[in-house]
Amino acid sequence: MEYKVCKIDTLNEIEKGVLFDINHFNWNCVYKPKAYGYMAYLDGVGIIVRFITEEKNPKRTYVNPQDPVYKDSAVEVFVSFEETQPNQESLYMNFEINANGAMLANFGFGRQDRKVLGQELYQQCHVKASIMENAWSVDLIIPLALIQELTGIEKLSSGDCFYCNFYKIAESKEIEHYASYSPIVSEKPNFHLPEYFAKAIVK
Repeated sequence: MEYKVCKIDTLNEIEKGVLFDINHFNWNCVYKPKAYGYMAYLDGVGIIVRFITEEKNPKRTYVNPQDPVYKDSAVEVFVSFEETQPNQESLYMNFEINANGAMLANFGFGRQDRKVLGQELYQQCHVKASIMENAWSVDLIIPLALIQELTGIEKLSSGDCFYCNFYKIAESKEIEHYASYSPIVSEKPNFHLPEYFAKAIVK
């Protein structure tokens, strides 16, 4: 799959980005909420993501940074700047957020070798969650400073590409679901498979 990443001039233009649907329901899904969003690039700031989930009264237990929000109703984006083949490890970032705006944010090689995002970069993500009557949304910045620190890439230009997947998840049994933008082939629930990330190309 390929996703086109628009350039925007302000954060308020995020919905000029291309719509993505998180509509591949993998593994055991007793619940299938509709989730979608937009991603764009803002020079000097980073990659901007907005999620919208059509879900009333989402489960939102956790409130602190680095809490296990995937046990709540959560949205996630994973990003890598290198193409990955099956059974190959690559550096990628994961950002997982519930309707309280609590975020688990890590980076590293593989599912077991994750490092916690430092406080300063965590704050630069400027997570904002909003709850409406029948839906909730999350805005997130993947800071350019983090991309620079991990990859050495100074900025993104037209034609540049990276790799990503968007997820909707809840591990709690009563609302268990594992939805993705790009489909995943795995016997067990596992979003930490960068070989199934979609290719994102900056327009």
